[in-house]
Amino acid sequence: MNFACRRASIAVWTAVLLGIVSLAGRSALAQEKFSQLVGPVTVKPVQKSEVLQVPFITWGGDVATFHGNGGLTTKPDTIFAAHGLKLNLSNGDDFIGQVKDYLSGKTPFLRGTFRMLGQASEVLGKDPKTKPVVVMQLSWSAGDHIVGRADIKSLNDLKGKRIACQQGGPHVGLLYDSLDSAQLSKQDVTIVWTKDLTGPDGAAELFRKDASVDACCVITPDMLGLTGGFDSTGSGAEGTVKGARIVNSTQTMNRSIADVYAVRKDWFDANTDTVRKFVAGYLKATEEVVALRKEFESTDKLSSSYRNLLTQSQQIFGQEVIPSIENDGHGLLLDCSFVGLPGQIAFFNDAGNLNGFDAKLTKSLDLAMTWGYADRRF
Repeated sequence: MNFACRRASIAVWTAVLLGIVSLAGRSALAQEKFSQLVGPVTVKPVQKSEVLQVPFITWGGDVATFHGNGGLTTKPDTIFAAHGLKLNLSNGDDFIGQVKDYLSGKTPFLRGTFRMLGQASEVLGKDPKTKPVVVMQLSWSAGDHIVGRADIKSLNDLKGKRIACQQGGPHVGLLYDSLDSAQLSKQDVTIVWTKDLTGPDGAAELFRKDASVDACCVITPDMLGLTGGFDSTGSGAEGTVKGARIVNSTQTMNRSIADVYAVRKDWFDANTDTVRKFVAGYLKATEEVVALRKEFESTDKLSSSYRNLLTQSQQIFGQEVIPSIENDGHGLLLDCSFVGLPGQIAFFNDAGNLNGFDAKLTKSLDLAMTWGYADRRF
């Protein structure tokens, strides 16, 4: 059974135009099912409120959500306000926590990568009410990386290595694709699961502190901190790790990570018009963010609007993620390939798209089954 429902039809997009405990040390042989990671949760109806609880994750694609909303709460005269929406945005980097809130009715939304939904597919899909409807693709990633030590020259060299990766996070899919491209399986490596995507309990910090960890899956700010640059090798100075270099990246494997929003099936059926407004608002916000980014690229002058947006993103994500708004804030957006309306049509409706909905669904369920997140394909 499919765990996610295809967005209804191209007519919908035409309408849019119009209108945990620490997990470090757990190995590949100790994979828990996603149901065990989540624990017992009673499925409840979505709480009725005029304010929608909407998660975001640490990614450039979510900057457009901030822009459309005017911040964490919807401000007057913003794009989402113009659509009659009131949103309260909250950090969803803890995807396991997101799933708990989703099942218990605190929010009808899930924000993650397609493969994150796949990991949770059995938990999400076994109840028809909570089956996710994937309503929008935000972007493709060009800002996620696998960083290895000096002796790892290629993906083939990952065999037998210990790799740090956030449990349930966006890099599980990249690691799956990377091993697959080298004809390696999960059993050929030891995955050291970390609690967080970044920060003190993230993969980069574990790689920095524990020399037995051979590689780590990280976002761009952490990659830069470890290696010193995309084409650089860490010297050991200024916080870098001596010999650390990029082994693989979504700058080259640029169709590995598809960022999406999904909503509960029961809520979607009862609130389709609200979903249309949300998608329309996000797509409009994307257009404006891309225009601001392009203007800065072409003029090298930071407009007040773009400065305000990058400053707002820095305040939300934190200075660990965005130390400098001009370099790191802008860089976070450069790592993000917004797909816009044409991308929605290609992703959901192009039957021949090898990186479209059907292909990603199959690969996501393959990951869930072969890596032990699920016992059945939902």
